[in-house]
Amino acid sequence: MRIAFLTSCLAPGRDGVGDYTAALAEECARLGHETALLALHDPFADSGKNSRVLRLRNLATGHARAARDFLDAFAPDWVSLQFVCYGFHPRGLNFLLGKKLAAIIGARPVQIMFHELWLGAENGASIKDRLLGGLQRRGVLGVLRALRPRVVQTSNSAYAAVLRALGVPAERLLLFGAIPILESHPTFPASDEKWRFGMFGTLHPAWSPEPLFSHLRQTGKRVVISHIGRIGAGGALWEKLERDYGDAFEFVRLGEQPPRKIAELFSQLNFGIATTPWEIIGKSATATAMLEHGLPVVVTRDDVHFAGWRAEGYSPLLIKLDHDLPARLAAARRLPAHRALPQVAHEFLHRLERASAT
Repeated sequence: MRIAFLTSCLAPGRDGVGDYTAALAEECARLGHETALLALHDPFADSGKNSRVLRLRNLATGHARAARDFLDAFAPDWVSLQFVCYGFHPRGLNFLLGKKLAAIIGARPVQIMFHELWLGAENGASIKDRLLGGLQRRGVLGVLRALRPRVVQTSNSAYAAVLRALGVPAERLLLFGAIPILESHPTFPASDEKWRFGMFGTLHPAWSPEPLFSHLRQTGKRVVISHIGRIGAGGALWEKLERDYGDAFEFVRLGEQPPRKIAELFSQLNFGIATTPWEIIGKSATATAMLEHGLPVVVTRDDVHFAGWRAEGYSPLLIKLDHDLPARLAAARRLPAHRALPQVAHEFLHRLERASAT
């Protein structure tokens, strides 16, 4: 097949969805398919291009024409839109995006992967989130109406259920991690006198360390908590954690590092810590990366719930934060590391092939 991948930004290391898109395209090409990459809202784009990659800063008239010409020249059998609403507008308001994309893509078959939906879809959402989310939803539904995708996928079952409730036959396609798997790595047993926990990527400034840290005090272990990657607005929170809990735990902040260094840190941990809520943990690329490295991952939040849907199992390595956490940590063990990308690419391609046959 010839597959054109569309997303907002393809600057390497600058956009998680862009990195995901480029890796999926590369794996599809390795499996014998022809691929092209098109970024439509890339603030880091320069004037360079080649026959298989085009990065545009926005969808102004001239750029839209260039995008359409690029697709016409490549002549894809499928167009895969890797979508996150904030990628195309700073507040996720994409009222005209559907018509613009339809003018570029034409009548070609479309697959959409929703990496995010809209704010306020969960139970008990704030009025502010529901109001803004309602506007974001209008944009998403406009994209769906304009493109009439033959395949709709998303990273977790909660989002799939939200879409199905609106009449969109969405399916789940798991994520894969962007951190390489080392050929060999040590495994530290949970019975070691020191437990090493790791956090990876953006730390939300409103994340609460409790009751996790209270449970960790109860274990009687020496606890080291490391953070690696771009911490974002959570830098001030990390400094507060060091002040408030520095007498009980050792904190290590490593900052942004190349992928191999991140893999080396993962090899030295006993556990990962995820701050994405339990019901949508499947959308977390950072949790996925830790799981791929065989790490048991403690999910510290269960405060986001969706009407008419119950959380499904995602990985046996996930540990839900509850009253028996110390015992569950003591019983946990790492699993062999594995790369999910080949299996995800296989499922992605198989789904397109099935849709082509119908």
